[in-house]
Amino acid sequence: MDTVQPITPSSETSGIPQGIPTGVFVPNNQPPTVNMPVQAEIPVQQNMQQPMPVQNAQVPVMPVAAPMPAPEGPLDKVLKWLVRFFAKVMGQPDPITWIANPASQATQKTENLIWKMRGAANQAVAKASDVAGKAVNTATNVANQATQQVQQMVPPPAAAPMPPVAPVQQPPVMPTPPTA
Repeated sequence: MDTVQPITPSSETSGIPQGIPTGVFVPNNQPPTVNMPVQAEIPVQQNMQQPMPVQNAQVPVMPVAAPMPAPEGPLDKVLKWLVRFFAKVMGQPDPITWIANPASQATQKTENLIWKMRGAANQAVAKASDVAGKAVNTATNVANQATQQVQQMVPPPAAAPMPPVAPVQQPPVMPTPPTA
């Protein structure tokens, strides 16, 4: 029989109690549900206060077949198509396979071009507004100067006194008798 050597716990297995094999998944610390017997060497305890760790615990692992996916129904197909369609329209990668969307690069370039055109159009509008404002100011100044020069050449007409207007009297209104 082999000699049992004490095992120093590593940082990887610090949260696992001693004696539990680390290569086997045991849910909720339940015994494994494998139909084959568990072969383990259990050392004899020499001292009651310090148990000896299990050295060669082996649990045979049976190959597990991957579960077959359920057949895809018509609603699943429609929803998958919709998700892919919206991802493609929005320039996002395929949400199922995460393959990059080639349209996203073209969309990005188009958006960049549109933003550049908008920027150029906004600059042109700002320049046109400045030029139009300067033209309006110049026209206003010229019109004011012309008005001043005309007023200097032609004096405004003198105001003649108006004769007083006699009030107009209206004939009295006679009440009409009520008709039955």
